[in-house]
Amino acid sequence: LKFIETGASLALSIKYPEPGSQRATLVVRMPKTLTARVQPSRGKLDISDIAVVELVEARGQAAVRRVAGRLTATHRGGALTIEDVAALKLNTRGSTVVLKGVTGDALMQVQAGELRGQAFGGAIEIESNGTRLTLEDLAGARPPMRISAVGGSVKVIGLRSEARIDGRDTRIDVAIAQPASVAIYNEQEEPMDVT
Repeated sequence: LKFIETGASLALSIKYPEPGSQRATLVVRMPKTLTARVQPSRGKLDISDIAVVELVEARGQAAVRRVAGRLTATHRGGALTIEDVAALKLNTRGSTVVLKGVTGDALMQVQAGELRGQAFGGAIEIESNGTRLTLEDLAGARPPMRISAVGGSVKVIGLRSEARIDGRDTRIDVAIAQPASVAIYNEQEEPMDVT
C-alpha cells in the first residue's frame, strides 16, 4: 500500500511487484463525516455510511448506500446499486442501475443498459440514449421531472407532478396517479401509452 498525504487529503493506492498479476482486497474504515473519492475502480466496490462520495471511472459491480450528502458517479459496464443518498449526479454507459431512495435532486446521463429507480424525493432530470428506464414510487418527487430519451424505452409509474418527456424512436409508457401538468413528445413510429 502506498500512502500519500496531499494537503487535507490522504490518498491510498496499491502497487504490485513485477512481473505477474495479483489481486487484493482492501477494506477502509473512516469517519462518517468525511468524503471518499475512488478513482478508478475495476473490481467489486461497496461503500456505505459516509458524507460524500465521488466515483470516477468505476467498472464492474458497485454498491453505494447511505450517503448523507451528494453522490457523484461515473460507471461503465456492470451492476450499480444506489440506496439512500441525499443527492445524485450519475453518468453511466452499459450499466444496470438500481436506485432506491434519492431524497434530493437527481441528475442522470445514461447510455445503453438499464435504469430502475424508485422512491425519489427531489427533482429528476434524465438524458437517456438506448436505455430502458423505469421510474416508480414517485409520491415524494418534486417538480419538475424532465426526461429526454433517444431509443430504448421510458416507463413512468405513479406520476404525480409536473413532467416533460421528450422521446425520439422511444417506447413511452406513463401511468399518471393524480392530475398533473404533463407534456410528452415522441418522434418516429414507437408507441406511446398514457393512462
